[in-house]
Amino acid sequence: MITITTPAKIIIHGEHSVVYGKPALLAAIDKKITITLKTITTDNKPPSSTTTPSLFQIQLTAKSDIPIGIGLGSSAALSVSTSAVLNKAFNLNLSKSQINDIAYLLEKNYHQDPSGADNTTSTYGGFLWYQKIADYLKLFKTIDPKSLKLIPQFVIINTGTPAESTAQMVFSVKKLKNNRPKYTQKILNDQEIQTKKCLHALKIGNPNLLSQSIYLGQKNLEKLGVVSDKTKMLVKAIELLGGAAKISGAGGKKTNSGILLAYHKNPDLIYDFVKTQKLKTIKTTLATPGLTIKGEL
Repeated sequence: MITITTPAKIIIHGEHSVVYGKPALLAAIDKKITITLKTITTDNKPPSSTTTPSLFQIQLTAKSDIPIGIGLGSSAALSVSTSAVLNKAFNLNLSKSQINDIAYLLEKNYHQDPSGADNTTSTYGGFLWYQKIADYLKLFKTIDPKSLKLIPQFVIINTGTPAESTAQMVFSVKKLKNNRPKYTQKILNDQEIQTKKCLHALKIGNPNLLSQSIYLGQKNLEKLGVVSDKTKMLVKAIELLGGAAKISGAGGKKTNSGILLAYHKNPDLIYDFVKTQKLKTIKTTLATPGLTIKGEL
């Protein structure tokens, strides 16, 4: 039996700007898809050394605890899992890099113009610094959590499933960039600064700098038009508590905006506030392992 496990991801900083060649900081989380493959005979009995069946089949079972459509990269995790299943089922002997390349092609089918950051994080896991230079050139580096002096206790808030798809939100930013290129490029350039500032804050252990990067990153995303009024009000309330919050993922502007990544030196204040709003939080761990494949058919 083979067990294939693929984690979800969360974007800490750099969503949307990563589509246009800017860096992004991501982390794999402990929400995952688990797929098992095993061989059975045509009469549904497990194969053994005493039987000589005329035909074997592969039985596949899958389960997932990744919430769908809110910014945790469920489609990317599925794309990586699918690539890994095809690799084992057909004995293709693909490397992790090749599995990731196939997953990226599947992501293009889902989202038309993805950055590749989501599937790469699901494949390799941990903290990831990612940059798409071109469709044929994507650079990334895994970051050892031990090298970070600050690993924040983010509060991950589910604002609800957006009315728009990821592809629609990406197209919305593309449309803005085509109509107002200088305005949009200025935002994207600043988003790169905030993403780098975020990583620097984690490296030197500066919570104030981290809060500032999250605050300014959220303002950039609001300028790009990917945050709903409802979510803006929620972010403002968290800021009044002394915290900072930003959407994590493609966002949504009509109703809900998916995942909200909130930070406070005292996270209990945010948890208490979220309860008053009757919203759900997602408990998770950052920088979990990427794609793992165990066993043989």
